[in-house]
Amino acid sequence: MKALSAHLAASLVLLCSLAAAQAQGADTAPMEAAPGFTHLGVSSCAQSTCHGATTPWLTSPIAQNEYFAWRDHDPHSGAYRVLTGDKAHGIAAQLGLKDAAQAPLCLGCHADNVPVAQRGHHFKLEDGITCETCHGGAQKWIGVHNLPDTDLSTLGDKGFYPTVQLQSRATLCSGCHELGRHGADHRLVSAGHPQFPEDLAAYLEKWPKHYTVNASYIARKHPPAPELLNGQITLLQANDWAEALAHSTADPHGLMPEFSFFQCDNCHRSTHEADAHSTGQPRLNDAAVRRLIDSNVIVDRSRRQELQGRLNALNAAVLHGNRQEYGNAAAALYQSLKAAVAAADANR
Repeated sequence: MKALSAHLAASLVLLCSLAAAQAQGADTAPMEAAPGFTHLGVSSCAQSTCHGATTPWLTSPIAQNEYFAWRDHDPHSGAYRVLTGDKAHGIAAQLGLKDAAQAPLCLGCHADNVPVAQRGHHFKLEDGITCETCHGGAQKWIGVHNLPDTDLSTLGDKGFYPTVQLQSRATLCSGCHELGRHGADHRLVSAGHPQFPEDLAAYLEKWPKHYTVNASYIARKHPPAPELLNGQITLLQANDWAEALAHSTADPHGLMPEFSFFQCDNCHRSTHEADAHSTGQPRLNDAAVRRLIDSNVIVDRSRRQELQGRLNALNAAVLHGNRQEYGNAAAALYQSLKAAVAAADANR
């Protein structure tokens, strides 16, 4: 009993000394793929001769019906409407927000919430996550992106976001679909928000696509292989988690930690439930790091071995309940993952 009590006491000291709410919950600014350009609104893409054809064009390498694929099959199109429902009202009430449909915390990922000065005449916030949320404000590129001799990779200076590039797409998607981004933390989930995916790459792979990957698409876009994209998403997810964890240990303010760093069943299980891990110790939610270590797609063998050693040291520090040891181990893991991101960047 004394040993168990010591474990519990050490756990309580650790949990009450780690304050990560500020580190993970501060980013509530609107998501914007390419800042500074006017967003014209989804109707600017929905003409029948643009991306609003009711059926795919047989004579074009592009289906031209992308608008209807988005409107009818893609949950992004209904992202704003979700904020007007009863469930969203309940979540907002739990968070002390008057209206989810007006709260920056919610609009950052449920709408194309660019500044008012960047909204064109046909822009509608109610359209949800639209073409320009991911592809960038179309003010400067809409008139040239469809010309036969236009290379889309050269339109970055006109605000066209390079979604086909490996890290750019992974960064864009993880910006909203990852726990810890845009203020998405344990408080949000405990208020009733749906859980965020543990395996972000597998989750995104299941979403409906408004494009078809065929020989023409590959020749035009040179997209990354799916396994490379999934590996990059996992790397960024692991890096983001470790970065937020490392920052949390450097902030001594607050009485309670950001619980999303830990596995849910540390707390959310019956006290009578048989559990081999029931030692009174909190267990980290380090699944993204473990998936990265188990994969040989993005990170080489020697770096994966280094990450395994860092992760082992971090979990041992959590077991010991020593704040300084825990902080040093979290910072070391983050530095190794940061170096892995840079190496993956350089090798592309």
